[in-house]
Amino acid sequence: MRILVESCFSLTAKTIKKDLLRAREQRKNVDGFINIDFGQVKTVADYCIEYGAETDFLILRYGMEEQRFKIADSELYFGTRSWFICNCERRVAKLYLPPQTTKFKCRHCHKLTYELNTFNRKSSHGLAFYRTNRMIKMMNNREKMKSYLYNGKPTLRFNRWLKLSALAGYENNIDDAKKLFSAINNYN
Repeated sequence: MRILVESCFSLTAKTIKKDLLRAREQRKNVDGFINIDFGQVKTVADYCIEYGAETDFLILRYGMEEQRFKIADSELYFGTRSWFICNCERRVAKLYLPPQTTKFKCRHCHKLTYELNTFNRKSSHGLAFYRTNRMIKMMNNREKMKSYLYNGKPTLRFNRWLKLSALAGYENNIDDAKKLFSAINNYN
């Protein structure tokens, strides 16, 4: 049976970023907790960020076991990005917890697959599933957008959404956006 990435709880470094920064600034261990939500089932996992001179560790306590993950950083132009080092030695952005399990691991260790990889897009039914899936995800992303315009111009996130609409074959979204932008430009 395939387990989908979308059905799992995911933990990112962004989730613990504030505590990680606090541990590094104060040079001491910082404790916290994470709310885990599987639909009707809601649980909590405790964590501790163990400050180290060379490497920091994330210690997760969920269920009966304790897990340790190294936290690695990579330098970017605008700062640093934190990563987890899974037990398989992969540097990953997310650790996953599938339903009815107690161990956080990367998607390769859990053998997780994405929903889009579960059907054949070359068949007519598979293409219909793909387009429906894309439309649902795109509408969810559009709902999460706080603003479409900034200083009278489309935001980068909205432009990306328009490109994804074009790739998925939804030209009506692009036509609606063009009408909106022309109306705004004509109004000014």
